[in-house]
Amino acid sequence: TGRDGVPTMLELPVGEIKDGEAFIHEFTVPDKLAKLQFTLKARVENLAAGNKQDLTDQGTFALNQIDNTLKLENVHLARLDGGYVLDVLGKNGEAKPDRAVSVQLKHRDFKSARSVSLKSNPSGRVDLGALADIQWIKATGSDGATYHWEISRDRFGQVAQPSVVHAASGDTIQVALAGPLNNATKGQSYSLFEVR
Repeated sequence: TGRDGVPTMLELPVGEIKDGEAFIHEFTVPDKLAKLQFTLKARVENLAAGNKQDLTDQGTFALNQIDNTLKLENVHLARLDGGYVLDVLGKNGEAKPDRAVSVQLKHRDFKSARSVSLKSNPSGRVDLGALADIQWIKATGSDGATYHWEISRDRFGQVAQPSVVHAASGDTIQVALAGPLNNATKGQSYSLFEVR
């Protein structure tokens, strides 16, 4: 759907997809795209019931929301292998170097937040590091817009667990457990059940 509210639709029949295969479809993005909605419909074999079953899933993504504002750049938080970074990017995703970014960090053991003034590097990035025990980050860009991210849920077993996990037979499934798991409690504190 474009900013003018006019939807564009593409229906794409897909043949059989084998177990473990990925299906990739490239498409032209319409001008002034504001929302992208995907709907996947499939007919799969239900081995437990011995019949075919129709399944549907969908996802919606809001895009180019900066176009609804007067802003020319945004600050984005990313978690990478080396820790957290802030990327200052323009409307077309271009890096914005030498931009002032005021950052507030709230440590879990202190009541008040700590404020620091930083600047984006030549690639538009501000490296923040691992941010151990930081609960939230607030960043204010050079245009005065403020962004807030809660990051404490990423750690210490406080992650949001999926309500359903799907896997093929023989696949390894990993689920985060809250708290320590030592040999004394292994196999006694947790159980795994199958629901059909």
